[in-house]
Amino acid sequence: MKLVLALILTAAFVMVLVARAPAQNSTDAAQTVQILTTQLHELQDKEAELKTRLEQLDFDLKPENLERYFNGYGSTHPEELRKSRRDQLQLERDRVATQLEQLTASRAGLQAAISNEQAKAYQQSALGASILSRENRSSPWVTLARVLTGVVIILLVVGSLLLRALIRERQHTS
Repeated sequence: MKLVLALILTAAFVMVLVARAPAQNSTDAAQTVQILTTQLHELQDKEAELKTRLEQLDFDLKPENLERYFNGYGSTHPEELRKSRRDQLQLERDRVATQLEQLTASRAGLQAAISNEQAKAYQQSALGASILSRENRSSPWVTLARVLTGVVIILLVVGSLLLRALIRERQHTS
């Protein structure tokens, strides 16, 4: 009786080992969508800050505002001060505009990645993670060799149980 119980437990363990698939596959895409969405919101915040800074720089670059900036300074060459300030503001404006263009390109890439991950999450929820894991072949747990090994072990266990039952039956009839 102990041998039969041990064989059954061994067979059950092997079946679980062979059929094991990572449980996180079904949530990977959903988690990735959340992470990408958070990154997109952070990027949009940064983009809004840069747009505000760009507007401020455009305002500061107006000639009348450049003049007002140096009203309290006493200088013999105010035009040089204004030119220096204009150059400094223009450099910063160009840098901010370049950053804003880069963020716009990054935003487009993030939005595309979010769309792809949302589609993947939908497929995972619709088809189930096991089908996708077989398609992706990212799970090393389910392989043909393991499935065949599991089947052979199960057949051996069932065969030994049947053989033992036949031997007991013959012993009782004799």
